[in-house]
Amino acid sequence: MYNQITTTTTKYLLPNGKEWKGAIHQMPNGDWMTGAQHNRASVVLIEVPQILDFPEDGFVAKQDIFLKIFNNAAFTSRKLEGDYAQLDQQLIVLEKTILDNKEKINSSIGRLDSYIASRTTQSESQGTGSLVDSNIGLTLPPSAHTIHTSNISSISFVPSSTAPHFVYFGNAETGLNYEDKWLRSKTSKTFIEIVSRLNPEGYLPTLNEGYEELDLSKILQISTDHQVGFSGKITIQFSSQVLITSIYIPLNSTATASNLKVGESYLYNEGILDNGTIQVDIEPTRSNFISFDIEYTEPVPFSSQIHVPLVDDVEGNPVPDLASAEDFVGNPQAPGPEFIELSEDRRVYQKTRLEFGKVTISSKTYKNTKTFTNGPYYCKSGTLRSLFMEASEVLNSTESHDSFFTYTLLINGKEFPIGPSNRESNSPRFYYINSKLSRETQTKIEQETGSKFVTFDEDVVEWNIRTTLTKAGLESHISPKVNGLKFMYTTSMDGGINV
Repeated sequence: MYNQITTTTTKYLLPNGKEWKGAIHQMPNGDWMTGAQHNRASVVLIEVPQILDFPEDGFVAKQDIFLKIFNNAAFTSRKLEGDYAQLDQQLIVLEKTILDNKEKINSSIGRLDSYIASRTTQSESQGTGSLVDSNIGLTLPPSAHTIHTSNISSISFVPSSTAPHFVYFGNAETGLNYEDKWLRSKTSKTFIEIVSRLNPEGYLPTLNEGYEELDLSKILQISTDHQVGFSGKITIQFSSQVLITSIYIPLNSTATASNLKVGESYLYNEGILDNGTIQVDIEPTRSNFISFDIEYTEPVPFSSQIHVPLVDDVEGNPVPDLASAEDFVGNPQAPGPEFIELSEDRRVYQKTRLEFGKVTISSKTYKNTKTFTNGPYYCKSGTLRSLFMEASEVLNSTESHDSFFTYTLLINGKEFPIGPSNRESNSPRFYYINSKLSRETQTKIEQETGSKFVTFDEDVVEWNIRTTLTKAGLESHISPKVNGLKFMYTTSMDGGINV
């Protein structure tokens, strides 16, 4: 525990330059910190004599002013007696802290500006402006997921070529084998391997003495023309039609998937794989199958065995029965005298392993309502004089959009209902701000056009928009969506056209 010490002859400053008037305590190393007792929230203070000049109370200084003040304080402190000998070093530390914080703030602002610039497009000329906030993707949050994976009746792979292919479910080198094959991916990640010849030119290794007459080309199960890797179509079949809104199928990160098809509709014609996963939300679709094209080839050599039984010759000695030799690819056994190990530089096979699943096919249901606030948005110069907006809405209903979309314009702490100008709405669709027209003229315009005039005590340079989505009478698996917003506005730089 540290003792509380107060003083009336010294000021204590926070790292941001503002005076700290609360309780303080001194650390064993001599530093002063906030709080009567030391805790994790304590902040280091700068001890400064009152005879130095500082900004007046409530004055908010910029960083360059802080630097001038503290540089001056550092110069003055060198002339003071030994009680303040540590002040100079503390001010240097404070200056470095300010500079470091400035770099961090500038970096954060830069990242924020980059994000805003990537999503918004704004142009402004002679007091007329346009601002587009695209890809905001407002939708109701999901309330539940119905998983349809249990309804999968079969999963198949059809190669794109007519070449023979050797598919192994598990690990062909160790002999691990999945009896349920593709369907295992309904419950866990599944390894499916396509095995091909390591040397397509037909090269075969030299065997040990006694096996020189063994013709491997007639024994090996897999020929040189077998398909290398996955190139074809994967189809997931359901036992009956299911409602699908979400597809999640993990694959290898370097695989390429395309042409996702749900029922008779192609949903994605380009690459649909994101970091090794097909993960897409789609419009509610009823179907009894899903299919997609896959391309993946990353062959890795592996060891295998040839089984050559030993039989007794006329003298009772064991000799290899070459005529009964058998390729044990995918069925490895413990090493023994009856097995030829095709390992290291004698390997003849390679395999491409596809990591498939766990497959999750589901449908979402959505909550009834959700409110979002977007902004703030700013005019680049001058002050705001008028504003209207358009909305890119998605709704699978013929009912009035006002039942599902509610917009509120937020300006200087006040709220005003607003409707998109690109559709019918019961809310005002055009706002005049701080107009100089007479109230009589304003009332006439409001009655004739449905516009609204609003007045504020201060200038307006920014606004926000609040959007409320409501499911109303929509089916549980459907949500209204807002893809983007567009604002058109005028400012005080328009030369007085809009008054």
